[in-house]
Amino acid sequence: MDIIDAVRNRYAEDFLLREPLDEERYEKAKTLFPAELAELLHESDGIEETMVIPKTGERVSVYFIVYTFDEIISETETYRADHGGDGVVFSGNGAGGKYVIKPDGKVYFREYYDEEEEFCAGSLLEFFR
Repeated sequence: MDIIDAVRNRYAEDFLLREPLDEERYEKAKTLFPAELAELLHESDGIEETMVIPKTGERVSVYFIVYTFDEIISETETYRADHGGDGVVFSGNGAGGKYVIKPDGKVYFREYYDEEEEFCAGSLLEFFR
């Protein structure tokens, strides 16, 4: 999948793919999310950023690069209740800001303290490149 390849290029070894959505949840994702996001979740239900602890060599999860299906549902419900609109929250910046993909596939960033959305990319693939 092109998006996973783009994540691999950006994060090198510092990411973790998860189990894909099962077919029932994938069918639901296709009705709730833009196609590009649903397809990504069909490959991996979320993507975690990881790092290695220098003293132990243990690889640990730091944050989600792409939220899980359940987290996307939860974050999107909050986003829509607070701001309205029809976007789907698929990730955050770790400081309260959220990345939102619109029905047309364009990606925007909304800082937690601001009502403005800033255009980031024309697609999810472009966002990760």
